[in-house]
Amino acid sequence: MPENAMETLISGIKQNQIQSWEEVHEFYEKNGALYAEQKLQHAYASLFELLALNKKGLTSAVLKQVLEEMLETKEWMVKNIHDSRSKDYQNEFRRMVYNNEKEMEAVIGRLEDNHFINQQKDELESLRKSVRDTIKALGL
Repeated sequence: MPENAMETLISGIKQNQIQSWEEVHEFYEKNGALYAEQKLQHAYASLFELLALNKKGLTSAVLKQVLEEMLETKEWMVKNIHDSRSKDYQNEFRRMVYNNEKEMEAVIGRLEDNHFINQQKDELESLRKSVRDTIKALGL
């Protein structure tokens, strides 16, 4: 929630404009409805600040580069999630508590069935499609 909204809430309470918990909850619900738009505005502001851009500095080339870098970062994250988890299956000290691989998989599951890894891979594929579609739609 933006600072000014929080200040409005506190001020409303102090000035008896907000007098009950129900009114506090209503305030939060109204502000919660604005969250998606506020999050988008914050993302743009952060992007402009990180890249030291002004409004005219966000060119097609810059936008395409940012999208591609975002995809590369997600690919790196998914690879490292998989590599990190796969160490659990390869580390001799972790494996030694099991009689065999079948027992280990019965306890911790198979690497290829890992829900979190598969979820991240699915998100990566969705992001790839979204980036491709965005680049195509914008003619980048």
